[in-house]
Amino acid sequence: MNENVEELLREINSKDNNIRLNALNQLIKITDNVVDWFDDTYLELAKKLNNNNSYQRSIGILLLCNLAKSDNNNKIADILNDILAHTFDEKFITSRQCIQNIWKIAILDRKYEKQIVKHLKKQYIDCRDERHFSLIRQDIINALNSIYKNNSDENLKRELLRLIESEESEKYKKKYFEII
Repeated sequence: MNENVEELLREINSKDNNIRLNALNQLIKITDNVVDWFDDTYLELAKKLNNNNSYQRSIGILLLCNLAKSDNNNKIADILNDILAHTFDEKFITSRQCIQNIWKIAILDRKYEKQIVKHLKKQYIDCRDERHFSLIRQDIINALNSIYKNNSDENLKRELLRLIESEESEKYKKKYFEII
């Protein structure tokens, strides 16, 4: 790992919002590609999932989802349930960020895909009484669609269409169909 990445990993812990956000954005850009330092950062990022600060939880989620493609030892499997738990995070934005990025893990391995799709489908059905449920459902449809586009699983597409068809509101149903 080079010194620049080490510095960015320190800066994502900064109390200064500008420094922290700048470091996160740079790390997201770097981790759009496979890197060789996943094993060096895995534990530290996994600890962020339990941080009291929602910004730190989000940072952990975003980076772990992006870094999953660099996981050569299937360590993500050990914390996948912990990541998925944040689709119900107490902070709405953290929940959305998790749902919006979890597909990056699902496309890497069939067992991850199966677990994540099952989780998202259940959340889609169960979230009806939550505040802003339509945004959660929209994010879930987007995530499932991203998985479908990457894995070309026609069964998943059919399940996705069934979920949208189950939507009671024609307004939201139309909006969700526009996604796929």
